[in-house]
Amino acid sequence: MDIRPFFEDIEEVIINDIKASKKELLIAVAWFTNHKIYDAIIDKLNENHDYTAKLIIINDNINHRIGGLDFDRFVSVGGVLYFAEKNIPMHNKYMVVDSSIVITGSYNYTYYAETLNEENIVRIDGNSDIVESYTDNFNLLVEKKPQVTNVDEYLSVFPPAIDMLSYNNYALKDISIQSEHNGQSRIPFEPYELKKGSEVVANKERNEYFVIKNVIYEQWKDYYYIDKIEVRGNRVVVTFKTTISHGNELWAPGTVNAWFIRSTKDNSVFSECYAIRDVYINSEIAVTEIQKGTIYIFREEGQRMDKNYHTLPVQYVNIPNNSILTCDVYFIVDNTELINGMIDLIEGKNGEKKKDHWNAFGIQMNLNRE
Repeated sequence: MDIRPFFEDIEEVIINDIKASKKELLIAVAWFTNHKIYDAIIDKLNENHDYTAKLIIINDNINHRIGGLDFDRFVSVGGVLYFAEKNIPMHNKYMVVDSSIVITGSYNYTYYAETLNEENIVRIDGNSDIVESYTDNFNLLVEKKPQVTNVDEYLSVFPPAIDMLSYNNYALKDISIQSEHNGQSRIPFEPYELKKGSEVVANKERNEYFVIKNVIYEQWKDYYYIDKIEVRGNRVVVTFKTTISHGNELWAPGTVNAWFIRSTKDNSVFSECYAIRDVYINSEIAVTEIQKGTIYIFREEGQRMDKNYHTLPVQYVNIPNNSILTCDVYFIVDNTELINGMIDLIEGKNGEKKKDHWNAFGIQMNLNRE
């Protein structure tokens, strides 16, 4: 028996086992949006008409999102598809390969899981008891469910759930069930949808992330710009752009003048940037990631000191005059005030909103997450 954990390159592990499989896949996964994994399954079904692939996923708006997978394509090449009920979230994440391998863990088959989350899987090869247990569980999950032969027809009768595991549909239900578990009467709970503002919907790109391009903001300098803002789960990524004539500098996370965002309504609510990545000069990559604790100076040379007059580490980057710099600035957001209402995007801790200081933008954030 071979048991191996994986914490990185999980997509590759799954695809390799799919490609090496000979006869059957059983997949129970809450969310499935990854086209590479999906295409590997389709390829196996096309190569071998005796091959079996069975899949059960949640019937919700994540699995049916714009730019997601065409599950009718899976059905058309012989795949067997099931949807889990809306009132009982199917939160499994496992795959049984050829009745001999089990891959299970925290990993959903999504881009979010592959690129942003801290995830794990365990690959178990050669333990018939474990394989049998997962196979039995899969059969139990699907035994009373109708096989989906036409996705659109199915959804016309059973529409997908909206934000099944959002705060309103998960945490509030959990509070309700907790009261019953503790011997009290269950708190009544009716899930509801948060309405999307029409202005926000009109301005966003409906793709993998929630993106606002037409950002409403005021600038500290007329050559400072925000190209877009992306909300990726609990992360906000701001794409900053400026024109460099005499010189410019980026203060990395951990330095006194690093970027941070702050609620205009409540200055105690803020988040410091944790990364600056993909620094482009005139559309060509200059720095992949700004090293923490270092100041990057573009065009002009020089040293920088902290408030105690200690010399700070500097990385000098020589660039042409009148260059355009863009970069992505990353923040972790744990307070809704930073994604709803006015926020300040500031260069430098304790920066204030005045033209001769480090404040760069006042931004109107009006985001409703999908």
